[in-house]
Amino acid sequence: MSSLNGKATAAVATFQNETSLSLANLNLDFTLLNFEAPKEFHGFGETMSIERKADAEHGRLHRTARKLGALFEGLLPSTLLLLKANGKRVSEISQ
Repeated sequence: MSSLNGKATAAVATFQNETSLSLANLNLDFTLLNFEAPKEFHGFGETMSIERKADAEHGRLHRTARKLGALFEGLLPSTLLLLKANGKRVSEISQ
């Protein structure tokens, strides 16, 4: 009976290790999440073509920018005022 318990324990331990390794190797693509653009950019978004808007929201460059943003998020200072000023100016120019 003890050899059966030992085999069961070993099997459970092996299963747990394999599960842990497979969960650690998951390649989660968080770039698939969509966030609302700041309100300052809404005017610009209204003037974009459907193709350009789709590329800006789901394109290869967008995914790369999101990954770089996540990578350097803790290292860069907040640029909230710069983003607001840029959004207002871009929306004015596009009108």
